[in-house]
Amino acid sequence: MNSAGLKSLLCVACGIAVLVCGCKPSEKPAVVVLPKDLKEPTLSEQIASVERGESDRIHLLKSTVADSDLAQLIAVKNLRELLLDDSQVSAAGIQKLIGLPALEHLRIRGRPLDDEALLAAAELKSLRVLNLPHGEFTDDGVRALSALPNLVQLRLGSRKLTDRAMAEMMQFPSLLRIHLLEAPITDSGLKEIHANTKLESLYLDGSQVTEQGLRDLFQALPELHVHVNQQHADFDPNRHDH
Repeated sequence: MNSAGLKSLLCVACGIAVLVCGCKPSEKPAVVVLPKDLKEPTLSEQIASVERGESDRIHLLKSTVADSDLAQLIAVKNLRELLLDDSQVSAAGIQKLIGLPALEHLRIRGRPLDDEALLAAAELKSLRVLNLPHGEFTDDGVRALSALPNLVQLRLGSRKLTDRAMAEMMQFPSLLRIHLLEAPITDSGLKEIHANTKLESLYLDGSQVTEQGLRDLFQALPELHVHVNQQHADFDPNRHDH
């Protein structure tokens, strides 16, 4: 693939990598269509691009990545974003990323991850955005992420999380945006965040929160951007059409 084609795909990757950043009434999501003849750059090609200073991002949409593949990243010191959308990576693979000083955004989709993966991610001290939507995480695993001083955005998927996870996240030093998928959070979990006036957005998909719980949340934090199952509540003070 030539340099222009590679940069084109990487720009597309940038466009679809945005997570839980809120929404504005005047904005509509862009429709991205990849050229049919544009093949995905391989991991090696994208590593070379980062090493040449042409990019600071590796995004693999289709290529399956395993733990052993991540060993190639050890020397890529200026890698800022690693987005893996067809992953077989485990905690052992995430541990191979610990030596990357510039890594700010990590997304791993595919193979369900566990608390060991969160313990490994907690060693990536430069992380600002962590997106692990397929997991079996528990509250104890979430607690480990409090060791990330710069984490502002967290997206986790797990049916094993409880209301205690919300309390644990309130101990994170920099967290501004939370997105939980299929976590059975209840109104008690919402109460854990009532005093956090720094929180900017909360997305909950598949939770057990009630209308009263949301009303209480809006009363406590009227500026908080909230989506439940991808929608604003009718009584949300910040509700608007998308």
